[in-house]
Amino acid sequence: PAPGPGNSCTVEVRFQPTVVGAASGTIAFASNGGSATLDLVGNGTALPVPGISLTPPSIAFPPQAVGTTSSPVQVTLSSAGTAPLAITSIGTTLGDFGLSTNCPIAPATLAAGSTCTITVTFAPLIEGSRIGTLTVASDAAQGTGSVALTGSGTPAPVPAVSVSSSAVSFPTTQVGTTSEPLSVTVTNAGGLPLAISAVEIVGSGFAIVSNSCVTTLPAGAQCSVTLVFAPSTTGTNAATLRILSNAPTSPTFVGLSGTATAVPVATLAAQPAALDFAIREVATTSPAQSVTLTNTGGATATISGVTVTGDFAQANNCSLVLPGGSCTISVTFTPTAAGTRAGSLVVAGDATNAPFAIALSGGGTPPPVPIIELSATSLSFGNSMVGRGSSSQAVTVRNTGGAPLVITSLNAPFEFPVSSGCPSSLPAGESCRLDVGFLPSVSGPRQGRMEVLSNASNGTVGVGLSGTGCRISFLNRNVSLICQ
Repeated sequence: PAPGPGNSCTVEVRFQPTVVGAASGTIAFASNGGSATLDLVGNGTALPVPGISLTPPSIAFPPQAVGTTSSPVQVTLSSAGTAPLAITSIGTTLGDFGLSTNCPIAPATLAAGSTCTITVTFAPLIEGSRIGTLTVASDAAQGTGSVALTGSGTPAPVPAVSVSSSAVSFPTTQVGTTSEPLSVTVTNAGGLPLAISAVEIVGSGFAIVSNSCVTTLPAGAQCSVTLVFAPSTTGTNAATLRILSNAPTSPTFVGLSGTATAVPVATLAAQPAALDFAIREVATTSPAQSVTLTNTGGATATISGVTVTGDFAQANNCSLVLPGGSCTISVTFTPTAAGTRAGSLVVAGDATNAPFAIALSGGGTPPPVPIIELSATSLSFGNSMVGRGSSSQAVTVRNTGGAPLVITSLNAPFEFPVSSGCPSSLPAGESCRLDVGFLPSVSGPRQGRMEVLSNASNGTVGVGLSGTGCRISFLNRNVSLICQ
């Protein structure tokens, strides 16, 4: 109702802008007391609305092993509107991505201008490319906020054995000795601890001398196994080092090989293998012939004895013969009889082929001897006057042998004197002269024999001697020659 005189009333005016910006209007009052107007002005502003912002807009995780979780990455959620933000849910579209957050969930709200954090991790379930989305549902005017998530799953970490060499070759080693040690380094090349349960050799000829692979190896850690080659048989030896562990590829094998040589021994070779001294005179000694003994083995040879059999003699300088060295045995031949003569040179010692014999051969011939030959077997001097003698007759002495002839004696009856023109030693093939005379001492037939004694092989030789002694007789004034 209109106010009475002197009274007032109140009109309540409200501003409800329909657009953003300046607005104006007028209130008109009409009454029986006249009319009046009131100008109205105002400014319309936008209604407060919630807003959302996510930073960063995408996350690319580095490759991650299956079954493991990446380092966390933070996403900042901002309440970017003018009204509190009511978040209804936060989640990912793929189970490989996990999250945690301190953002309020409706009915709680995030004040305008405030922020909260969403922490995202990547734990791939399978290998390969993985793509997902972080989604935030809210009452923001722009609807759901999102962050693109990508990553790659790599194989799950496992222990893995890596060895420094898959094959170990040892230097040539003698049987019964041990080589220099060689080592194999074992590395855990995987991503989980490596538990080694056994390190062993399959085969023979090799041995483990030290092994540090007795504890669990962390990823990237190393241990070593040291081995030697100790062959018992000659030739090529092969075995396997076997490593048992929790690695998926267990067991791990390392080939072992080496060549074994025989224990060095001495072996003697004789050059020449036989000696032939040909034929020589009995009781004479040949020039020496040599046998060279060479040690063709790998160890020093001890010669304990050198002996000969038969008509042979030896001298040597052999005692210890080094590998590749040699010594000499000198052999001579002195035949004791005519004909074929055989013997052996026997070498004894510790060589593998000792004792061994070297055949010795030769022949003996009788020594040259003088042989005496006379030019006559008898001499006849006829009649010769007693006391006056006759002319001498010559006998030639010839040495038809092969050695000097020594005449030791000439024996003849005194009535047959002998004069010698022979030297004390008549060379082989030479001759000399004996002159034999007849000087009878009585009348009548006279006989004798001249003997030549010497060193001739045919012994004593002789010449028969004969003659008649004659004298003149004066009887009754008659002169006569009497030879009886």
